[in-house]
Amino acid sequence: MADLAERVGLRKASLFHHFPSKEQLYAAVLERPVKDVRDAMESAAKSNESSFEQRLDALTDALVGVLGAQPYAARLLVREAIESTGSTAIDEVLAAAERFLKERSAVDHGELRHVVMSIVGVCFMPFTISGVVQRYVGGDPFSGALLDARKRAVRSHVRNLVRRPS
Repeated sequence: MADLAERVGLRKASLFHHFPSKEQLYAAVLERPVKDVRDAMESAAKSNESSFEQRLDALTDALVGVLGAQPYAARLLVREAIESTGSTAIDEVLAAAERFLKERSAVDHGELRHVVMSIVGVCFMPFTISGVVQRYVGGDPFSGALLDARKRAVRSHVRNLVRRPS
């Protein structure tokens, strides 16, 4: 807490005035990316003017966009999911994705949660392991060109996951 207070230009006592514990500070830090991801997903889901595939593309673009704009958001959410033994902040993200797919796709309901987990993996993992991505792909995964390429790749993968039967 002392290191953090110094980095943000506060005294430790001032930081504890706003956040009485590390847990409360951590919860406040998680609040923004969870809200941004949830809002992006809900916005994409509410669009009634386009086809399911277009709304699905909007959903994945929104997820990749939010995660690409906040370099530590994916790491925080995945860390929370890994280290928590109870309900986590990422549960809201999973529930929003499940609602979107349940109402609009032909995904078998028995497989639905597995598909949601796959979508989360495709969207979140490259940002969680950004150093590996940078070395492997040869560029910053948060940069404009690679972010656009990531959106295209995610759209393709996710469409294949939820493809409607012919």
